[in-house]
Amino acid sequence: MEREAHLLNARSAMALNDLFTAEKEFAFVAKVPNSETGAEAKYGLAEIQFLNGNYKDSQKKCFDLINQSPSYEFWIGKSFLLLGDNYLALKDTFQAKATYKSLVENYEAAPNDREDLRAKATEKLQAIERKENELLQKEIEGKEKKYYGGENDSIKKIS
Repeated sequence: MEREAHLLNARSAMALNDLFTAEKEFAFVAKVPNSETGAEAKYGLAEIQFLNGNYKDSQKKCFDLINQSPSYEFWIGKSFLLLGDNYLALKDTFQAKATYKSLVENYEAAPNDREDLRAKATEKLQAIERKENELLQKEIEGKEKKYYGGENDSIKKIS
């Protein structure tokens, strides 16, 4: 019962963006890691590190939760999403895409899952792909301008 109270305090602190209090409360709950509340607390600690810009620390906490036994699929899925976000923040787009893609292909939601993690991963993956396509299109346009000397000139040179 005490852990649940601390977990509620941590959730409330997160909702108020009081990361200091949330971290303290999550750390208390995470002391007993082999429970679903412990898994949620570990995720909360990883999320706080991410929000504070400590991406490497956040990654480590995500991996700790992912490798935890017993596992809690929902919190592992959330950790993979956060791991992908960490990779993006560290400008490792390749790893971010692979992480989101893995979640899309392998995550099986339980009926009581609070969030559609597969849909979130799909959205994040599609956002990366859109950005990559936009950059590729700009690169192509830049090369065409360089080669043809401008949009109007390209018509003259081809004819």
